[in-house]
Amino acid sequence: MFKAVGYPEVLHGFHLALEVSGLRPSTIRHYISDTEKFLEYYSALPPLEITQTHIRQYLALLKYRLSAKTVYELQLASRKFFGIPLIGYNVGWNLKARSPVGD
Repeated sequence: MFKAVGYPEVLHGFHLALEVSGLRPSTIRHYISDTEKFLEYYSALPPLEITQTHIRQYLALLKYRLSAKTVYELQLASRKFFGIPLIGYNVGWNLKARSPVGD
C-alpha cells in the first residue's frame, strides 16, 4: 500500500488522537478513510515531506472529479490530520515550517 516508511504509524496515531478527542465513531471512520486516500496518492513521499502545496494540488485535482461537498469533507479531514501532533510527528508544524514562500 504505502511505499514510504512511517505511514502506518502516522495513521495509527491519527486514529488514536481522533478517539481521545471525543469524535463519533462514524466521523473517525470518515476522517481515516479520507486521510488514507490522500496518503495513498502521495505514498512515495515520506510523511514529513508532504507540504501545503501537496494538499492543495490533491484537492484541486479532486475538485473536477467529485462534488463540492465531498471535496469539502476531504478538506476537513486533511485539516484535522495535519493539525494534530502524531506519535513523534508534529505534521502541522512541519507543513507550516516547510511551506514554500507565498503559501
